Amino acid sequence: MTEPKVVGFIDIGTNSIHLLVIKFYDGTLGTEIARDREVLRVGRSLYSKGMIDKDAIAKCGIIVKKFTAYAKKHGAEEVFAYATCATREAENREELLAAIQTDGLEVRVIPGDEEARLIRLGVLGENGPREKTLLIDIGGGSTEFSISIGNEVLFLDSLPLGAVRFAYGFPFDCKGPLGQEGYSSYQREVELCAYRTMRRIKEIGFDRVIGSSGTFVTLSEMCSPRGKKDTLSLGCLTPMMESLKNMSIDERSSVPRLSENRTDIIVAGGAIAEELMKGLGIDTIEISHFGLKEGMMVDYRVNHGLRDIDVRESAIAELGYKCRYDLEHAMTVRKGARKIADRLNDMFVTDLNEHMIQMLEYASQLHDIGEVFGYEKHHVMSYDIIMNSNLIGFDMGEIQMMATFVRYHHKKMPSSDDSPFRKLDDKTSLKLRQCILILRMADAMDRHRMQLETDFTVEAVKGNTILFTLISDQDVSMERWKLEESAADFKRLFGREMKVL
Repeated sequence: MTEPKVVGFIDIGTNSIHLLVIKFYDGTLGTEIARDREVLRVGRSLYSKGMIDKDAIAKCGIIVKKFTAYAKKHGAEEVFAYATCATREAENREELLAAIQTDGLEVRVIPGDEEARLIRLGVLGENGPREKTLLIDIGGGSTEFSISIGNEVLFLDSLPLGAVRFAYGFPFDCKGPLGQEGYSSYQREVELCAYRTMRRIKEIGFDRVIGSSGTFVTLSEMCSPRGKKDTLSLGCLTPMMESLKNMSIDERSSVPRLSENRTDIIVAGGAIAEELMKGLGIDTIEISHFGLKEGMMVDYRVNHGLRDIDVRESAIAELGYKCRYDLEHAMTVRKGARKIADRLNDMFVTDLNEHMIQMLEYASQLHDIGEVFGYEKHHVMSYDIIMNSNLIGFDMGEIQMMATFVRYHHKKMPSSDDSPFRKLDDKTSLKLRQCILILRMADAMDRHRMQLETDFTVEAVKGNTILFTLISDQDVSMERWKLEESAADFKRLFGREMKVL
């Protein structure tokens, strides 16, 4: 494996400054190794006074320089900074750029359509969505729109609608109760500014809608039970905004799941979201936590030839690298599990489908990642890590399957009465437990992680017996003994005797 490259990405937004540091391991889409954020509101003085004030410029310079140094501390060879709406609109933009300039930092001020393109890349990836998807990102100074299907971009636009712009650019105090009059002012501005864009979006049409940015994330957390962040419904948003618009900032601070640094701009952001959803006929919108900085990373990867990478394989490898797993052992077990499963299928000992075998392969690669927290309960920790990781490219059923395989690869084998199997039909339950045993057997054949076995064979012999033969020029006695411990479970799950040579 070549030495992985580390790159830092800084998003200088109107409301916040974000840092993302990525390590590009071979065969991965990029593994996050550091992340930071600082709420500065460089746009507050811009929209209230017409220029970014000196205090905000000085603080922005400090934050960007600190983030650059932090990225380099993590090994970043390159650091890129993209500045968005507030910077591109400010008359004293050059003063701000001079303050943030530091050695080894490349700074770009990007136009709105480029911001929309990068956000689309960050949320939907270089290959894009399978369905025609509308993406809306409500930022501090602007709102970006895109419609795409696959890697075809059908529409891009950027409008001067932003939570900070509205909160500090209108002639009333955003920290006091706005009432219906103030809130209606926000709504009219959205309608006037966005009517052409909304008309065009309706003409093109869409099958799916995604909202990104801190405004959408916060609104979904506030609306959803237990702070879930996956969707935002207009049916919840409208009555919530009816209440929020009549609250002072002190009263908003007691609203569950509303962070203190958004109490002054949440009504403005909510008004934009509500009016756009109403105007576009959107009842429910999916929520993404990705955005511009992730788009910068994808754009870098594409422009540096890091393409044609399998999303699932990348997600598995990234998680393994994050947990500092033993790559050689992981791949040895994965290869062994695939070979055992294929051979047992070939001999009609079982009939595992290709999808299940693929999940077994991925689980085999991740089976020991819980060792980052210690060996004793590493199988349990591996389960928890997989269940709580953002494994891009997998659905929840697949993640649950992989986590279950990993959970039982060590210590006791599960029975059909164990909780993950109780609601399954007998055939599915049996196949899942067969996969678990295959993983345990592949792990046993690399017991001491020395990759001693150059090969092994699996064949049927007379007397309804399956013979496993370990082939090595070194002593593999302990590996044979460990493999033999699976004989009783093998007979119970596969209905065959097992012999090891």
